[in-house]
This record gives sequence, structure tokens and C-alpha cells, in this order.
Amino acid sequence: MQCFDELEHDHHVIEQVVALLADVSGHASDERAFAFGAWAVDFARRFADGCHHAKEEQALFPLLEQRGIPRQGGPIGMMLLEHQEGRDLVLNMERALAARDLPAFVASAGAWAGLLRVHIAKERNVLFPLGARRLDDADDRALRARFAAIEREAGGEELHALVDEELGAWKRELGTLALAEAPAHAVAPPVER
Repeated sequence: MQCFDELEHDHHVIEQVVALLADVSGHASDERAFAFGAWAVDFARRFADGCHHAKEEQALFPLLEQRGIPRQGGPIGMMLLEHQEGRDLVLNMERALAARDLPAFVASAGAWAGLLRVHIAKERNVLFPLGARRLDDADDRALRARFAAIEREAGGEELHALVDEELGAWKRELGTLALAEAPAHAVAPPVER
């Protein structure tokens, strides 16, 4: 279904930022880590939460619930809980950046990256296949129309183009990172939940 393809495209962008964040936190100078971290916090608010999670929370999840997938004690409730955990971790990253507390930033960034990796895997491997079995073509068309409206509110094609441009610029800049021995503040690998 095209609605899930659209969400998967968002996931791909988010996964690139998560990978860069882990690399920067583990290998970059403090200043570079703070600079990219500030952009990553902004990205999380504008794109991951303001666009992607908005499409899920305002359109997909309510429709899946109408089609019999439970919120309470079910996968939708878990996804919503993890969205809030992500928001809390982004706030922690922002606070650490404001305090110029690199260890606290790295810890929060690592926790956010780990959460998103596991969260996306759950959506990709559990919720989306379950939803695809419950939705029909009319539901897919309705979701894509609602997604388009939510995206317009979040900045639309301009937001996607800007995020792609900014992410490309960061990839070019950070591609010069020396991947020598990781400093003591490196992000720990994600913990399986």
C-alpha cells in the first residue's frame, strides 16, 4: 500500500539522521557534535515528530484502531508510548546542548537513536504488515490524502526538500570524520527492548 511506502520513505530519512548522530557522537570533536546535535534536535521536531509522527498519530493510528487494531494493550498504544519517549529524549538532548554537557547529550542521543531503531523495526515488521491486512484501497487513498494535508501543515514539499538539502550538507561535512579510536563519550550501541 502506498501509504506505508510513504511512511517508509520517512523512516529511511530518519534512519540516516540516527546513523549520523551515532557517528558524530562517537567520533567528532565536541563542537561538531554540538553543532550536529542542534540540527538533529531541530530535525526531530520538524520532521520526525512534526511530520512523520503527526501522519501516524492523526491519520494512520486512528484508522487502524477503527479497523480493529487495539490501542490499549496493543501495538498502537506501544507506538504512541514510544513517540512520547522519543519526545522526552529530544528534550533531554536539547537541555544537554544548552548546558554544553557533552556526556549528557551523548547519553540522550544514544538512547534516542536506539529507541528509533527499535521503534521503526516494530512499525516495519509488525504494525505496517498488520495494517496492510486490515486496510483496503479506499483506506489507502484516504490516508494518502490526509497525509498530504498534514504534510502541508508541516511545511509540505518544501520541508522534505529542505531536510534533504540539510541532510546532504551534513553528510558531506561529516564525511571527513576521522574514524580513529572513539573517544570516551561515544554513543553506546542500542539496547534491545
